[in-house]
Amino acid sequence: MDTPEFKELRVAAKAAAFEFRLPTDWQEGRIQAFGDAVDGESTDDRDDAFRILPQTDGTTNVEATFVDPSFIPPDSPIAEYALALGETQYFPQGKSSPMIHPVLSSGRLSLLEGVERPGITVRLSIDQYDRKSDASVVKSVIKAGRKTYNEVAALTHSDDPNDEEAAKWRQYEAFAVHLLKGRRDSGALAYFNADRNILTDEEGRPVFLEEGGEHSGNIIVQEIMILANSALAAYAQRNGIPSLYRRFEWASPVNIQTIGRLIEQGGREQIVDLLKNKGRGFYSSKPGPHDALKVTPYGRYSSTMRRGVDFINLSNISAHKDGKPYPFPQDTLDEWSEKLNTLERTPWSKAGAIYRAEKKAKKHLGADATQLVNLPKAELSHVIEIARERDEMPPAVAEAMSHLLAEGKLPQSYFHRLLIHRTADEGWLELRRQLMPHVVAPGVAKNILLGARASQMLEDLHFEPTVKGPNGFESVVTAHYPDGPFIEKRNTSMDRKAAENGAAIEMLAQLAGIEHVEYESLAQSEVHIEVRNPISLLYEFYQREGGIIRFDTKRVPGSPDHAPVFQTTLTLPDKEPITGVGINKKEAEKAAAAKAVAADNIAERLHPEQSADPAPEKHPISILYEMVQAGRLNQPNFHTERTGGPDHAPIFTSTLVVKTGGEAGDEQVFTGKGPKSRIAETEAAQAAVRALTPKSPQSE
Repeated sequence: MDTPEFKELRVAAKAAAFEFRLPTDWQEGRIQAFGDAVDGESTDDRDDAFRILPQTDGTTNVEATFVDPSFIPPDSPIAEYALALGETQYFPQGKSSPMIHPVLSSGRLSLLEGVERPGITVRLSIDQYDRKSDASVVKSVIKAGRKTYNEVAALTHSDDPNDEEAAKWRQYEAFAVHLLKGRRDSGALAYFNADRNILTDEEGRPVFLEEGGEHSGNIIVQEIMILANSALAAYAQRNGIPSLYRRFEWASPVNIQTIGRLIEQGGREQIVDLLKNKGRGFYSSKPGPHDALKVTPYGRYSSTMRRGVDFINLSNISAHKDGKPYPFPQDTLDEWSEKLNTLERTPWSKAGAIYRAEKKAKKHLGADATQLVNLPKAELSHVIEIARERDEMPPAVAEAMSHLLAEGKLPQSYFHRLLIHRTADEGWLELRRQLMPHVVAPGVAKNILLGARASQMLEDLHFEPTVKGPNGFESVVTAHYPDGPFIEKRNTSMDRKAAENGAAIEMLAQLAGIEHVEYESLAQSEVHIEVRNPISLLYEFYQREGGIIRFDTKRVPGSPDHAPVFQTTLTLPDKEPITGVGINKKEAEKAAAAKAVAADNIAERLHPEQSADPAPEKHPISILYEMVQAGRLNQPNFHTERTGGPDHAPIFTSTLVVKTGGEAGDEQVFTGKGPKSRIAETEAAQAAVRALTPKSPQSE
């Protein structure tokens, strides 16, 4: 879609949009229509409006009006470009790639508040027994009102009894909820859970709404549009109007009640897994059942400025009302359905926005690392995608990633794109070797794998339930690339979470193509997990033997803000209190627990068939402060500053001054260097520990 022909078509469509004018007599023969357009705060491409009119006899009249596209001929560059793109694409920060140029979709044809525009209005009634009348369709002049989703939410939650506008929107909301429940009662996959922020769309897919938001506007708009679309599809079928119908078929049975329970419980991941590949929506020139909606027929007509199929369908209805030839005759609809189905299944419909982003990204590939690290996140993300597609990691991009990683500024959302795709490129593999030590913290590897599955980089990712066996807890993870072999990884540990995390890390390492990066070596990195957690062993032991254990952890007074130290007192049944010191609460508690485990041979007593693992290696700064607690040292003093290196690879030097034997004791100085201040201080502390720890006779 980045062909010269497509670029020329885009330029021609833009020029035609600027030249477009409605004919001076466009209002002739049209009736006046009314209604409100409800959209987001920043939405300008408004192409639908509606109103609901409750009657005294229990009947409810509904009117929905859509922008009449008939003034854009099907052979015009505007229509050709719109149908080549397929639909408007929306992106974060309010950006979009419009199907029809904004000068029309957000200007001359948009339902701007109080401005008259050409419309197609569908009218129908629903009586007190939920029986629907046949729809009537008229060409109209619509002067729409304007409401945002937030304004609708405020009105539906208003408790002012004298506010007529609030009362109207509360009626709208009650009617929409009634429509949704009616669809569900007929067997449709239709749910709305305001507490869990989940709404199912017309094809039963869960839409995860903004957390903490008020979503009355979403459900009102959705239900009125579904009602209007089904009414127009029936109108087209009755009158023999060529139309592209929306059909939906379940590939395998779906238990509606099970999905309903998951929605009530907020089980988002389970819902996605349950519905994955279970059904397929598609366009057809022939009417047929829509199994998710439980209606026949169904079509899409309501968004003529934002969706190609709606443009086609409403253009034909408009021609029918005028008694003119259909701009999209029946013998062309099979071709259009095939094309639109292809657009829906592939990124082709995003061609315009993707083309512009890729063009900018390709330009950035030639930049140096200093320029790359200062790019906005969205642009840097596109650079990564281009490098993935080319399967080549440019040195400047790798250097920029390394710098952001060292600074702690590389978003975790990038990790699955950097780690997961098959490659033999050494630049990619070297960057992955740098990334792997940063994914071993509990839960990180699993989140990266889940992100890859959500992005469809992986298929059938599955975390088996962790089970306890004679050798500890065993965790199993299975996955494969879309066209790759099945992979299974197992990990066993005495700690449940360590087993799960280990299996996820091993899976991630194999998918990244760096199996030689062993799990054991990762456990020794600065960010690490313990295969045998002494705290877990303590809790397991005293759960079996009976008794309560308690940690009382506090920060050591006087420890500096940049290197705080914590001390814990561990109380065990019928034992003397045990203390532990660490650079954070967790490390302090682990140190105390390790002493308790070692003192009573708890690991061997719990699992006599296994030799006890050694206590986890202590951080050198923790060892220094243990020396302070024992009276062997005065308070250590670190002085750390940047001493060199470019901005993307700085070098820090830490100078550590310690005194032994009280204030009058000897002063000793140790230094350490590293890419971060904390690493430099750790190196200095390690040097001090080596110098100040008495050597055993065997080592002399």
